[in-house]
Amino acid sequence: MKNINEFSLDQIHQLWESAEAISSPELSERKRGFERLIEFDVVRRSPLITYLLATRIVEPDFTLRAYIVRVLAGILKTDSPDNLSTEDVRLTLVNYLSQIDLREILALIQLAEIDPYAEEQIIHLLSVCSCAGGHLINIANDRGTSIPIRKLSVKFIGRVGYLEALPDLLRLETRLKARTKTNHNEDSQTNLLLLITEALTLLRTP
Repeated sequence: MKNINEFSLDQIHQLWESAEAISSPELSERKRGFERLIEFDVVRRSPLITYLLATRIVEPDFTLRAYIVRVLAGILKTDSPDNLSTEDVRLTLVNYLSQIDLREILALIQLAEIDPYAEEQIIHLLSVCSCAGGHLINIANDRGTSIPIRKLSVKFIGRVGYLEALPDLLRLETRLKARTKTNHNEDSQTNLLLLITEALTLLRTP
């Protein structure tokens, strides 16, 4: 695997063109830039390129967003024999993910709604983001948010293990139980309640 400082001047020029392209307004350019970065095999060796790619978690195109999430999750899989990422690359990604906000959290949940196969990769990313628990419980509590998104928020709270969300999750469970008693036709609320029960079980498991 060639080191970046072994690239020719022409290759370095192409590399930076590709890095710039991933934030282009044009989807075709963003795809081209991402594909070239993968071809250069620099994501696992350059903290800067990894950082730039991590900022694209909010990529508007779901297919490209899924590819980006998959690549980033692969960097965090330290137990995988296929993971050749350097330690500084991994630390750069962990540091970025530890500071992501509601916008990025929502982007990940929306991806999971569209592509269930992305859930495991998303869990890898959320597992290094301690602040995500607060955002996820806020989403779960928000009655203005769609039920599928709220359900996924609850699911990730349980799967990742955000213990700090447990008291709020218990309060949400109590409110939903009271509501289902007065409105027996709220199947969506009942399904959300079932996921909350599952999440609480996971959080309470030693």
